[in-house]
Amino acid sequence: MGKPPELVAAEYALRSVDVERMPWYAADWLADGHDGPALRELAGLDGTDTRLIGELLPDALSEVGVRVPSAAQAADTWLATLAQRLIDGEVDERTVSEHVSAFVSWQLDVDEIWRSHRPARDRGRVGSGLGARQPGTGDDGSSAMP
Repeated sequence: MGKPPELVAAEYALRSVDVERMPWYAADWLADGHDGPALRELAGLDGTDTRLIGELLPDALSEVGVRVPSAAQAADTWLATLAQRLIDGEVDERTVSEHVSAFVSWQLDVDEIWRSHRPARDRGRVGSGLGARQPGTGDDGSSAMP
């Protein structure tokens, strides 16, 4: 079975979706009983027209009842899915570590994701969140040590 539409929507919001695999996932969603013109068109593609796939994907997701989430919600979904795979024994701790490291590398604006997801009362508090300056670092986060 392919990826669930909620995970695909999260990956789309995070700009990390495997576009070439989308026709196969769309075909799985059709087989699961979902239907719609964008979903059918997407399922009929061979994966090489990435521009068209990218154009169809939001409508296809809507046709299966999934909306594209905010970046913060998408990060939650992506990380929760990875954690569940660890719990289920599908991946080991090293794989989780590698995936999270890659996630942080992909998401150059992870601080903005974090800030947009924290309650307003916590925003801007010194020492709170990923964007907080750590002791021994410069204003840009670089090491203050020579």
